[in-house]
Amino acid sequence: MPATLEKLLSLSTSTLKNLGCFRPQYTGVLRWQHGDQVTARVQIIVYLNHYQPKVYLFYQLMNGEAVADEIYLKYVQSNLGRGGYWLFLCPLTGNPCRKIYLHNGHFKSRAALPSFLAYQCQTVTLSFRSFHRLFSLLDKLNDQKARYRKRYAKTHYKGKLTRWALKLADTNSRLAETIQAKQ
Repeated sequence: MPATLEKLLSLSTSTLKNLGCFRPQYTGVLRWQHGDQVTARVQIIVYLNHYQPKVYLFYQLMNGEAVADEIYLKYVQSNLGRGGYWLFLCPLTGNPCRKIYLHNGHFKSRAALPSFLAYQCQTVTLSFRSFHRLFSLLDKLNDQKARYRKRYAKTHYKGKLTRWALKLADTNSRLAETIQAKQ
């Protein structure tokens, strides 16, 4: 089975934003965990100057080699007229991207990764995808029905269906449509 993108360590601009990293002279450590065990650790230094904002990533590979990556940032104005968002500039391609992946010891964009790396959903057949969609709808329906059967569950409020009762009806109708399409 080929390696998938979900198995690679990744870093996104939204993660950095949520952690409050986009401040001048920010320094911190980002940890990836699997359960209670820390699987990876990266020291982050962010420089937000007007000329060339950048992020420095310091980490150690499994073989003990210390690596320092310098990744430039680009601020893009929002098309709504206020605010904007940050993008990474891929060190290999120079293209702007929102997410970078650790592959062969360095962070790079999806475009710089080998073509055999794909997302998990891209490695399964189309028929399996449709079965997966059907069974996920069934699981969702069962969860909502269990909530419906709970004691003191309110399906109506002031004569109208509640939000989750509407979701239950919508899931029910989508499931029926999916089953009819399969026949």
